[in-house]
Amino acid sequence: IQYKRVVKVFGKPHAKIMFHSHEQARDMLRRLSQFCIDRKKIYINQAHDSRIKYVTPKVSDKRIEDVTTPWWDIPYPEQVEKKHEKAIDILSRTGKSAIKSNAEMMSNIAWVDALNTRAMDQDRYPPMCKFTGVEPAPIQIGYRNKISFTIGHNAVDQVTIGFVMGKFKEGIVHLGDPSGAVNSPVHPTALHLRQLYEEYLRSESKLPVFNRITQVGFWRGLEIRTFNSCENSLTFQVEPTAASEDQIEDEIGKLVQILVLNPQYKKNTSIFFQEWKKNAGAPNNDDIPRLAYGKSYIHENLNIQGSKPLSFRVQPTAFFQTNTSSCEILYNKIVEQCKDMQPNGEKLTVLDICCGTGTIGLCIASAVPDSTVYGIDLIESAVQDAIHNSKLNNIQSANYMVGDVRHKIKQITQQIDASSPCIAIVDPPRAGVHPAVIKALASCTRIDRLIYVACNPDTIEGFVTKLAGSFKPKTSFAVDMFPHTAQMEMVVCLDRINSKE
Repeated sequence: IQYKRVVKVFGKPHAKIMFHSHEQARDMLRRLSQFCIDRKKIYINQAHDSRIKYVTPKVSDKRIEDVTTPWWDIPYPEQVEKKHEKAIDILSRTGKSAIKSNAEMMSNIAWVDALNTRAMDQDRYPPMCKFTGVEPAPIQIGYRNKISFTIGHNAVDQVTIGFVMGKFKEGIVHLGDPSGAVNSPVHPTALHLRQLYEEYLRSESKLPVFNRITQVGFWRGLEIRTFNSCENSLTFQVEPTAASEDQIEDEIGKLVQILVLNPQYKKNTSIFFQEWKKNAGAPNNDDIPRLAYGKSYIHENLNIQGSKPLSFRVQPTAFFQTNTSSCEILYNKIVEQCKDMQPNGEKLTVLDICCGTGTIGLCIASAVPDSTVYGIDLIESAVQDAIHNSKLNNIQSANYMVGDVRHKIKQITQQIDASSPCIAIVDPPRAGVHPAVIKALASCTRIDRLIYVACNPDTIEGFVTKLAGSFKPKTSFAVDMFPHTAQMEMVVCLDRINSKE
């Protein structure tokens, strides 16, 4: 067998073999698959960093709805009820975890002891706090303002902009067409733009679409944002080494021409190009997409009770809630929890942890009288957007800074009025909050209330359990941001425990 070199992986029962060419690798796979040592076959697996993907393509028997909206055939009221049951289960499980942790540490935390007593009386673990319910989504079809399509081929080998119909390791590499899907989350404008560019790729483009098996091709993905402000953006994700600069410029000119020929998109739509390299599982959002046409950002509007209409600048890689109408419900309920801390009109300090582009904090600063917001984030570009959005909406009571949350919390709370109630709002990514940040929140005694916004409700258990000795759960609610799926946004409000408790 001809090969380049062999590397034994330390502490593992296997080696990695590197080859000079794909042909050598294929020859090795063919020959070693039939080779035995002491009647034992050698197990061969394709290395993750290889450009060759050995799969046998198969056609999925699923519907497009099974991939995009698994609950598409469940009546919507039943979906809300199922999410309600899931939320109760999460709150019960969190209470059980807090009781167990309390017993192991031999702590004497009043709210946990009371919960344990209730559990013994009911012979089960009750929810750790009052759950006010799941707020239904006002819009259940075409609700997503951002959608990420894959560019590839469908089951009959036609160029398609759609969704992958299954797992690559199972041999499912073809795409499904989202047009005509029942209870589709894709906005009608996004469907129309997708159709325009799919027709172009099929009939006019001189560059090939990316093949996930051979890892060859130019066009890889298309991300479309369609906001209520009637501003749109299209981000074409491409393999940069598959075309020359002249070829790319030629394609850009043709893509722009499609918008020019459709007046409804000519003035309010931007086009970006983003690199998505061969072996990467996704584009690198640290790389700023290249603007090909239009403005370098678009805007979305939010309507919050007690506030003037607010506008937010959103750059192509920036985070913004994907369901605008449900987002407004979520933020209105968070505003209510903030106002609850001002029974006599006190001044309020709000720490917006993981502030992103400043949406939550600016909604509070605008809707809650006598409130001052301090937003903190590690990502400099997000903080720059938050500062821009505060100026855009003429909000002077919001301050944003880049830095480590652990240090910034201490600096801010040392400066605020001791008589002013202080709320910390934590809206982390799906992975949840880093343990060091949780420790900093627990030790900062100036924080009177914590509002935890979980896009992944399963992270609530770990968050609350770690804070059980410092905060007690007050109330919880959920908002259905993703109709026809099992996902929802869940919020838990916790109040600081006093010394007697």
